[in-house]
Amino acid sequence: MKSNSKYLATIVLSLFATVFCAIISGFASHSAQPNRGNIEGYVFPRVANPRVIVAIPHPQRPDDTLHRIAIPNASGYFKLNNIPVGTQAIIYEPKYRTYRSKSKTITVTAAQTANAGTETLDLEQ
Repeated sequence: MKSNSKYLATIVLSLFATVFCAIISGFASHSAQPNRGNIEGYVFPRVANPRVIVAIPHPQRPDDTLHRIAIPNASGYFKLNNIPVGTQAIIYEPKYRTYRSKSKTITVTAAQTANAGTETLDLEQ
């Protein structure tokens, strides 16, 4: 009887390990987004208190737009994660209207971080 209980315990443990690995594998496959990438760069001057915005057409509702907004850190660095691949428009929008907004396009590649470089906002004339 003892050997049967060891055998049963081994089967239960193996079954548990298999189910656990399947669940973890399922989570890993769902978290990976092969059709997404990131954008990073710098924007100045910090006194403009700029926001970096990417407008993305909604995949199910083309009339709607999704926005990803990054607030640069004290060094002017920003990073936008989970951006769809393809050509994306970036808008550098100052909080204060004494500066002009700027925009540019950048190509996002799957599982890569595209470098938007450095952008400096100009004073309004």
